[in-house]
Amino acid sequence: MNTSKLALQLAASSLFVTILGTAHAANVSTTVSYDTAGLERTDLLVPASVSTSGPVSSYVDATSLPPVQLPGRELPHSKYMNLVATANDRSELTANVRDLRVGGIATTSASWSDSFVNNSGSSRNYKFNLALEGVRSVMGGWTRDLDRQDHQAGFVADVLVNGVSVWRSAQTYTYHAGVASVIKSGFDVGDAVVQTEPNSIYAEFTLDHYFGQVDLGTFANGQSADISYTLTSFARWSDPEGCTLECGHVYMVISDNNGLNDQRIISAPVPEPESYAMLLGGLGMVGAIARRRKAAAK
Repeated sequence: MNTSKLALQLAASSLFVTILGTAHAANVSTTVSYDTAGLERTDLLVPASVSTSGPVSSYVDATSLPPVQLPGRELPHSKYMNLVATANDRSELTANVRDLRVGGIATTSASWSDSFVNNSGSSRNYKFNLALEGVRSVMGGWTRDLDRQDHQAGFVADVLVNGVSVWRSAQTYTYHAGVASVIKSGFDVGDAVVQTEPNSIYAEFTLDHYFGQVDLGTFANGQSADISYTLTSFARWSDPEGCTLECGHVYMVISDNNGLNDQRIISAPVPEPESYAMLLGGLGMVGAIARRRKAAAK
């Protein structure tokens, strides 16, 4: 084996990444909820929420919300809203307000949690893979007074280690008085494309896919950690001067279909000081060889 190949192998060995195997304590949960904030006739719908959880999969939608009891009949929430949240043990999450056709606030949330123990025999650094995609929101509708029309939607993505948030990203899309805007907080995953037309009563927001990693920290041999990831979307419609029943809508969808190579959590060894020296020395050797060859070629 020549010297340059040896140096390259030394450099590569110190960057070796291990992909974690089967989850040790995976759990998933989903929630959909509705609140009447902004709705004038609260006798038609009432605040409601429902959640499910399990070790393998979780699914809930607006049909699971308890119906409103009216004289002589029941009114299901699903008549005015299509809410869906899904999660599974492969950490595929969706949190969708597919349609909100009534004033108020609708929220959907999907969560995945897992734990790991570092049994490698040495300290390791852990990272969490993100793959946000399918982010799209449409909002608007008829109103008597455009200046009072107020629609809003958005998402929140949150990664926690032992109950403490280590990464959070949120975007809120608004369409108020005919003006569309975006409010961002936390980690910036990109700029949403905003589309409106002159004299239009609708606005559309789309966000490109985001693929990235969250540094979960370095854990010593034998150390464990609980990791959770929650994806939430919300939609709000408030139009006190106009129609708040089926004369407009708010749509907000987002998903995260796992991370790199269908793995959420990966780890890499933390090089010892002598490993760093070896890596730097190897890289220096490769550079020196390349310079000699370049000089000889002249």
